[in-house]
Amino acid sequence: MCNLSQGIVESTTERNTLDSIRNLMETLNLTTEEAMVALKIPEAERPKYFAMLKEL
Repeated sequence: MCNLSQGIVESTTERNTLDSIRNLMETLNLTTEEAMVALKIPEAERPKYFAMLKEL
């Protein structure tokens, strides 16, 4: 896969993950951390999503 295609796939995956985190937080009244645990997001990736959520 070329770098552009890989970047698009990663960007789409990150956007979908962010949407899932926000949906769990809203629907089930979970904290950000609880939503990430429910989605089985690896601990090493969680700081990236915390930062991305703060930017929104």
